[in-house]
Amino acid sequence: AALLMFFMMYKVKGENIDYFTLQGSYDGYTFYSVGHDKTHLTDIVEAYSEMSNEIHKQNGKIIYYIRVPNTNIFVQCLNQLDIAEPKCISIKERY
Repeated sequence: AALLMFFMMYKVKGENIDYFTLQGSYDGYTFYSVGHDKTHLTDIVEAYSEMSNEIHKQNGKIIYYIRVPNTNIFVQCLNQLDIAEPKCISIKERY
């Protein structure tokens, strides 16, 4: 997951930030998803609601959702990925 996250951040730095699409807000968080993924906020909220790990707002209120086959990856960030040094952690993988 960490390797995928760093690959995504490297890819985003080299491309337009439009790689991620704003999906909306829920539970005090702002959610983004991969732009070419046909996911909706309801899909993200459903996956977010199923998480067993406790989420702490002090780790950031921006959450990037990356869906790959059979896996949901949430990356929680203090700041957006388009800055020089984003501060993010992977908070969930579900297989």
